[in-house]
Amino acid sequence: RGPVVVTSETALPASLEPFTLRIPPEQFHHVLAFADRCVGESATVASEAAVLGVPAIYVARTGRGYVSEEEERYGLARWCRTASAAHAVLDAWDRDGDLKPLWAGRRARMLREKVDVTTWMMENVFRPCAAS
Repeated sequence: RGPVVVTSETALPASLEPFTLRIPPEQFHHVLAFADRCVGESATVASEAAVLGVPAIYVARTGRGYVSEEEERYGLARWCRTASAAHAVLDAWDRDGDLKPLWAGRRARMLREKVDVTTWMMENVFRPCAAS
């Protein structure tokens, strides 16, 4: 399906070494933002990919509420309990062709519906403090 890169906070087995992405940690989200797909066992990374508009699959036996919301409400992520289920989703996505325009629209909707925390903090915490 394309080049595969692996990131991990722990040591990887030798068989995965050729796929290891060696970048400074602070560059991770730049790489993620330009990925075609994100498949992994980290709910956090799947969610981050979804928020960046990258089709994401979270593979694990247990779900996470935030990934479920991104899946059910916005169609930005998928939770798969098995690797074979993840393969089936990837096959479906491959049949759908270029997902970037569709995901960009889904991401835009999600961002419209969410609170901008920085703006909220400035309006509700910092400005009231400065006025007193």
